[in-house]
Formats: sequence, structure tokens, C-alpha cells
Amino acid sequence: MKKKGQRKKQEKSLKKRTQRKLAHGQPGPAGPTTELRYIRQARNYPIEGCWIRRDWEATGLAVIVLARRQPNGNLAFASYLVDNYCLGLKDTACYANIPPRQFQQDYLQRFFPDGSPRDISPALAHELIYGSIEYAAQFGFQPHRDFKHSKSLLDPPDLHPRSG
Repeated sequence: MKKKGQRKKQEKSLKKRTQRKLAHGQPGPAGPTTELRYIRQARNYPIEGCWIRRDWEATGLAVIVLARRQPNGNLAFASYLVDNYCLGLKDTACYANIPPRQFQQDYLQRFFPDGSPRDISPALAHELIYGSIEYAAQFGFQPHRDFKHSKSLLDPPDLHPRSG
């Protein structure tokens, strides 16, 4: 019994150390730390493209994907589920170090299962995302908790001119 308790303590301690290292950006396991590093640096990478669900204007719900090309040729990207009518940014997720072919074949298909997405300008993508967050804030709604990570793929809010 004592060995089992010690093992649990060691596992718990290792988990805490790993979480602390990730929070402070210190090296840990190769995968997550590398991905997190790419995500944190993503604003410095060129935008590869922005896509939106075709029926977003009719439904008021927009699935937006913004991708940036990393220095190694792979992509870092984020998806944003935006409610334009009230709730703002309902969901978001970000990914890094994804090969372009895998992005096209797997991820875009997952985010847009009803067919091909519509290309949009980075300015429109930023306007929809930041605009919905600002609008929802008037009613006390906060953006999804993972926005703290996925906002690293967006340009600063005031970089792109707003249309209204």
C-alpha cells in the first residue's frame, strides 16, 4: 500500500512541475512545448489565409479559421466560433506545426463539414472576431477561456480598419 501512495505522490508532483514549466515557457516534453512556442510567436508569422462558413450571415454564427505559415513551412492556426447576435466568441482552439496538406485535408474538412469554406480577408476576420467580443462585453459576456491562447494568432485589435 505504501508504494502505491508514493507513486501517486510522485505522479502528482511530476504533473505539477510539468504544468509549471509549460506556464513559464520552460522546456518540457517536445510536443506541447514546441506547439505552445509556435502559438505564442504566431503573430510574427505571415497570414496564410482566412476562411469562414458560407452561411454565416444568415445564421449569425460564424466559424472562422485563420492560418499563419511558420518558419519551418508548417501552419499555426486557430478556429473561432463567433455569435454575431449576442454571445460573442463562444469557442476557440488553436493548433501549431501542422503540415499544409494535413491542414487542407483534415482540419478544414472538420471545421467546414458542409462544404468548402469561403475565403475572406484578414481584415474581415479580425473585424468579426474582435467586433463580436466587444459587442458581447456590453451584455456582460466574456470571450471563451481559450482566447488567451488563440488571440496570439490574431493581429492587435486596432491594426485593421473597421468598416462599422
